[in-house]
Amino acid sequence: MLTSWLDRLGNWNPQLLRELKGRLQPRAVGVVAFLSLFAQVQLVLFFRDLLPSQIDPLKTAYNRYCLGPEAETSTYRTGYQCVANFAGRLELNWRLWGLDLFVTLSIIGAIALLAVSFYLLCADMGKEESRGTFNFIRLSPRSAQSVMVGKLLGVPALLYLFLGLGLPLHLGAGLLAKIPLTLILLFYGVVLAGAAFWGLAALLLGLSQKGKWSGVQSFGGAGFLAWFLGVNTIMVMSGVPYLLGSWAGLFNPLAGLTGLIHSSWLAPEMIGYGLRDGQGGHQGLLWYGMPIFRQGWTALGFMIANFGVGVYWLSRGIQRRFRSPQRLLISKAQSYGLTASFALATAGFLFQNWESFGARGDLRLANLVNLQLYSFIFLALLAFALSPDRTQLEDWLQNRGQLPRGKRGLVDNLLWGENSPAPLALGVNAGLLFLFIAPSLLLLADSGADKVFGLLAWALGLVFVWVCGFWAQAALTIKGLQRGSAVAVVFVGLGVVLPLLAAYLTRTWSFGSFFWWSPLPLIALASPIHTLSSGAWLWGAAGNGLLLVLGGLACWRQLDQLRRAQSLWLATAPSQRLTSRKF
Repeated sequence: MLTSWLDRLGNWNPQLLRELKGRLQPRAVGVVAFLSLFAQVQLVLFFRDLLPSQIDPLKTAYNRYCLGPEAETSTYRTGYQCVANFAGRLELNWRLWGLDLFVTLSIIGAIALLAVSFYLLCADMGKEESRGTFNFIRLSPRSAQSVMVGKLLGVPALLYLFLGLGLPLHLGAGLLAKIPLTLILLFYGVVLAGAAFWGLAALLLGLSQKGKWSGVQSFGGAGFLAWFLGVNTIMVMSGVPYLLGSWAGLFNPLAGLTGLIHSSWLAPEMIGYGLRDGQGGHQGLLWYGMPIFRQGWTALGFMIANFGVGVYWLSRGIQRRFRSPQRLLISKAQSYGLTASFALATAGFLFQNWESFGARGDLRLANLVNLQLYSFIFLALLAFALSPDRTQLEDWLQNRGQLPRGKRGLVDNLLWGENSPAPLALGVNAGLLFLFIAPSLLLLADSGADKVFGLLAWALGLVFVWVCGFWAQAALTIKGLQRGSAVAVVFVGLGVVLPLLAAYLTRTWSFGSFFWWSPLPLIALASPIHTLSSGAWLWGAAGNGLLLVLGGLACWRQLDQLRRAQSLWLATAPSQRLTSRKF
């Protein structure tokens, strides 16, 4: 029976069978099962010790899980007087106890699932790429989708076993807290969607990493993901909706826990975390005016849809890299659709009912700065994905002779062509972001001056990213410089060093003096002197314009040198080409 089951599994997905055979050894399975059960027992014993004891009267006077009146000197809402029933047994709030256990298991399990599986998948893919074994998989007739599904399900198989054995305890704790079964199952769907999204991101990173730093990248990526999930979960549980708890929080499955917490119908004052809207909670967020986080099923459904869009775009990049590891992560045509998806998703969080959070214009501006930060990171990653390196530019120059001549043909190729320089396409993506967000800025501004400076600050931030894209493309034409190092150095250098240098030269940390010349010019609007008469915005406009011109000239000069070197190489005799390196 086992043999027939393995045969069916091998026929459905040979890659999954290969991964499972190498990992599901009897000894490894036994050790993982023992560790999982041992960890569950320890956690239950820990929560049992939190219950009041009938032996020590001082300990049973007040407790978080008692049902008596709240203590007058209680802090953190954990002191409730313990009262006994007619049988002499303490009346305990088992619903709250089950909720705390459910939330604890959810946080530990979700972070462990996403971060550890990210590391395992990325490290495994990097190992196969460095050893060259993945090239044999590329030569097989199997599709990229089949191979990646096998990797996603097979590589973290022992981790899935460890966490899967804890599902009965998790489900029982949720039912004890009176959370509806449908919401718990929907939450499981969100976690699985998040695991698929971050797993595909790990596989894509593994396909992109090269050299001796592949292990460091895997560990760093998993560490960053664990940090992001932890910090974002703390913000969501403590009721911080306008920082990482908005759009970025949709990539954290634990952001949907607030709906499950309040479906237990316990008083928010008794729970003490995951506050409701009107109290600064995550449930007060609006998306294009819709309270998607107010109901648990709408919040979880929206998060699944968001993960689905992310999985779609990641799968496009994996399909491009699967057969040809030298291809760019994304085509220029796909980048325009990705930018439109990003703009539509993030712009919806600009309109919030800030009075429900006890906030006014300061948090509204913070939300705009938050969006500008997201846009800078998004366009920086897009520049990394779109910018061809020296070898790819050589191929583009060599094939350019077969393309239509004239300025129109060149522009079309720069906008849509494969391996063509990225700055023009990056500028189009920045322009799309401006067009999507500009109407929202006009509606949010209170006065005409705020509208002008809001649009100006938003445009300067996008131009700054465009400048970085020009310099990154010029750096990539330098021989021997890898894509990741070039783009990272340019964006970090221009985005961090230049504002600090401007602040040093002006000898002031005033907003208007140097934030106009940075990736986040909207911060300058917090200064009371951001007026036309101050002239501070001229520094940003002039600096960005100068860097844009210089970056364009540097990029053109590098491409011209590369074209001349290619012409000289083609002019040599065929016998000399075989013995000489290609420029």
